[in-house]
Amino acid sequence: MQIKHEKRNGAIICRIEGQININTSEALSVFFDNFAGFSGQKVLLNFSKVEYIDSMGMATVIKIHKKCLASGSSLVLSDVPPKIGSIFKITKVDRVFSIFPTEQEALNSFIKA
Repeated sequence: MQIKHEKRNGAIICRIEGQININTSEALSVFFDNFAGFSGQKVLLNFSKVEYIDSMGMATVIKIHKKCLASGSSLVLSDVPPKIGSIFKITKVDRVFSIFPTEQEALNSFIKA
């Protein structure tokens, strides 16, 4: 798994590539721990290049979401592939997140908020 990030329009855009699973979840968690204390930050997770997510990966993404909420930050997801989107729907995780079809629509949601 690789994470590329940039700051654009006042938001941190994180593009995740590869698999989010039991072997990579810790790295994802550590990456976000580096943003600890980013009160009021806007965070976008782009899933366009995520190939697979397991239950540990979903738990990690939910944990990141909870950290964002606790710090007054916003977290949205974009470009979720259909295969992963169906897993989110089956497990009802799609009710936890704001999920947008494209990165631009996700960025626009921050402006409207």
